[in-house]
Amino acid sequence: MSQGNSLDTTVAPADQVETRTPDEVAALDTAATDLLTERPVMGHVPCPLDAHPDAYALRINKDGAGMHAPPGSAVIVEPIPPAPHDLAVAYFKDGGTPSIWHVGNSFRSEFLDYHPDSEVFPLIELFDPTDGRHGYVDCCSLEKLYRIHSVHVPDEVRKQFGAPPDSLPVLDVAPEGCRERHVRDACNYPVLRTNDVALVDVSKTTLEHGALCLIAWEGRGDRCSILQTNRRKTGSDGSAPVWWVDPINRPRGPGMLERRQRPGGLLWSSDGPYKPEHLQPKIVGTVIGILRMEQRVALGGAA
Repeated sequence: MSQGNSLDTTVAPADQVETRTPDEVAALDTAATDLLTERPVMGHVPCPLDAHPDAYALRINKDGAGMHAPPGSAVIVEPIPPAPHDLAVAYFKDGGTPSIWHVGNSFRSEFLDYHPDSEVFPLIELFDPTDGRHGYVDCCSLEKLYRIHSVHVPDEVRKQFGAPPDSLPVLDVAPEGCRERHVRDACNYPVLRTNDVALVDVSKTTLEHGALCLIAWEGRGDRCSILQTNRRKTGSDGSAPVWWVDPINRPRGPGMLERRQRPGGLLWSSDGPYKPEHLQPKIVGTVIGILRMEQRVALGGAA
């Protein structure tokens, strides 16, 4: 990401200001104009009306930030701490460019106000927005952690990468007839994150394009996966539809595939093709939401 360019507005003390002739002033003005003309123009993005008055934008570089913010988009950043489950920009004390993270449910804004003489420091749970993997960082390694209000995706970028998947509702209690399923990987990130509890409505077993379903691989036993059911047309005239089950967190385009194939990258596979009568019996139910979990406080070791 690039934060753009800022002008030097430092003013020299009065006793250090040199008196210049009109010709010298004109020459300096011309030089300054040339310098500003040569500066790269970063452009502007629309700022939402409900954003913080000091909000600013960061442009996403060619690596992107997963399905949240593809290359060519921009994030609107508010200089306030994020809330659990927010996207955030992290500025680390060791320098480098700012980076985007998905904040865990256990985060509390008080974690950023630790006492420097404390013997323990909170660990902040962060998810990598590119592949969904999660980990913990020591709060004292962060200079600041700012909330991302929204993502601006230009029309041409949206056409190239597609719209991000819809979020699931977060529910306080599991509706009647729902089965709880603990999420153990980032297969369906960002819709489901590691350690989420997915709510599966076992009454909804109809084969539906784009539905996120709990699939039983051996009858209706314990060997199950949450995957998205998708119908694809085959044949020259598209008259022979077949069904596949896909991870939501799958590469979208060659750039994302290349990044996933780097050492340590994560890839999940699709399965198919299926005839409707072969796939439908494998559906245990459809995921309709995520169970809201209580806040958890994670503490690190001694300073």
